[in-house]
Amino acid sequence: MDLTKSTLGKCFLFGILYFPEGLMGALSTVILPLYLASQGFDAPVVGLVMGLTTIPWVIKFVWGAIVDYHSSKGRRYFILVGGILGATMSALLFSISPSIIFVFTTILFLARVGIALLDVSTDAFSIETTKFQERGKINGSMFFGQLSGFAFGSLVLTKISTISFPIAFLSVGILIMFLI
Repeated sequence: MDLTKSTLGKCFLFGILYFPEGLMGALSTVILPLYLASQGFDAPVVGLVMGLTTIPWVIKFVWGAIVDYHSSKGRRYFILVGGILGATMSALLFSISPSIIFVFTTILFLARVGIALLDVSTDAFSIETTKFQERGKINGSMFFGQLSGFAFGSLVLTKISTISFPIAFLSVGILIMFLI
């Protein structure tokens, strides 16, 4: 079934594809600081990790240029690559101790690269498949998906993290893989 054939299908598709972005946002801005603080890291280290792992979003123009340059592979290819990278790296955090802060930060950085790539690929795909008069609805569904992912992540991952922070990371990876 090709969801890009109807406006409703596109709203559903792009809302779902934006959900992982919100989920990663919750993981990075809500769960990560709680986790690192619970492991004894002070505020400057937490801030440094958060700042470094935000860089993939700062340089989204690079990912956009890559997606455009290799457009012959198709936008869906980069949606899958970004989603798989984000999901795999998020799940991998399950097994990495934050005491090895460089490795932990690098893997989180790569997870965020994946989701940033997913984001720009989804944007490009939506532009290719959306009629001018649909753009407001599609944009609204994307924003809804992103904020729903953030709300879900903030609520559910916080609850999961009371059991185990690593299980929260693994849950994010599994959910992203399921959604893409």
